[in-house]
Amino acid sequence: MAELKIKNLTYSIGDKTILDNISFSVSSGEVVAVVGKNGVGKTTLLNNILEKLNKANEITLVGENPTLGYVPQFRQIDEELPLSAADFVSLPIQKGFLPWLSKKEKESIKNALSLTNSIKLENKSIGTLSGGEKQRVFLAQALVNKPNLLLLDEFTSNLDKTSEVECMTLVKEITKKENIITLCITHELSLLDEKYVDKILYLEEGCFKFISIADYNKENIAL
Repeated sequence: MAELKIKNLTYSIGDKTILDNISFSVSSGEVVAVVGKNGVGKTTLLNNILEKLNKANEITLVGENPTLGYVPQFRQIDEELPLSAADFVSLPIQKGFLPWLSKKEKESIKNALSLTNSIKLENKSIGTLSGGEKQRVFLAQALVNKPNLLLLDEFTSNLDKTSEVECMTLVKEITKKENIITLCITHELSLLDEKYVDKILYLEEGCFKFISIADYNKENIAL
């Protein structure tokens, strides 16, 4: 069981305040969609979590072995890159000078690929995978260290509708099965549905609020 606590988080660039005194908490097993118009601080919020998690009083992850997983919005993969999906997933756990992985590390890679329905891709070159396949492998890499907090920045951007639905369905299943916290930035209105997320964190200039999916769709807030 884990809990992400953000307390009085403020972030400014020059004279412009991007995040203004934000405070909230999120518990294990929840998928929170972070939404709002461009420029209100969605990616800035995730970046602050990445940089300050458990390093400053404003952002803490409470729970056993607090660990973070992250999938950025943009990741360019060369089609000629001679790296298998399994090797790519292993990158966060390759430490020191040993040229091999331990049995435990190999099991972690297998588990992450299995969780994301990517086990059949393990020996394929990551550069040759489809968009949806790549995103599942990126997700597997973020999960290989068994995080209890997962950050996804525009995880489904540039995917076709079928892959988009498959990926977000998978994210919610993993969040529940592994009992982790997931924060997911999205601009895609069709994903603001109980099938994919549990609640919405709506950011506006100078303020924020949690809103239910039903109320969000009822008010039809423009992104």
